[in-house]
Amino acid sequence: MEVLLKKILSEIKELKESQHEMKASQQETQKEMQEFKVSLQETQKEMQEFKVSLQETQVEMKEMKVSQQETQKEMQEFKVSLQETQKEMQEFKVSLQETQVEMKEMRASQQATKIEMQEFKVSQLASQREMKEFKAIQQEILTSIRLNTESVDKLSVEMRSGFKHVENRLDQHTEMFKIVSNEYLN
Repeated sequence: MEVLLKKILSEIKELKESQHEMKASQQETQKEMQEFKVSLQETQKEMQEFKVSLQETQVEMKEMKVSQQETQKEMQEFKVSLQETQKEMQEFKVSLQETQVEMKEMRASQQATKIEMQEFKVSQLASQREMKEFKAIQQEILTSIRLNTESVDKLSVEMRSGFKHVENRLDQHTEMFKIVSNEYLN
């Protein structure tokens, strides 16, 4: 019995130690459970924050998508505007080339006009020289006419006096013929 009693006591002691170890293990498990619970709450909190962050990221992604669409639309409008500008530049280039051609034609016309003006000046100088010569000739003709008029006047005076003399002589001859004719007839 004593051996039995020792054995029971030994088993009780082992049971107490085992109970004590289990209690320590249970406390440690509770402590770990408490830490796990805190860790789980922190993880849930982090998950909640992550969820909010994810939602914010999704909102930002949607805003970026809208912004990207607006940017694409603006790029398309810019492309159209650029094409219109290129078209206008091409038209301006054509217009500029036409203007350059017109300017060359105007310069050629101006050059031709200058040549014509020089020819006109030369012609005008020649005309002025001819006018001077014409005036000199006209003056000579007028002088000649005056001299001829004076000569004609002198000649006509001389001829009148010669005619007067011839007339007087003719009258004398006529008188003589009358006398001779009267005598002859009588």
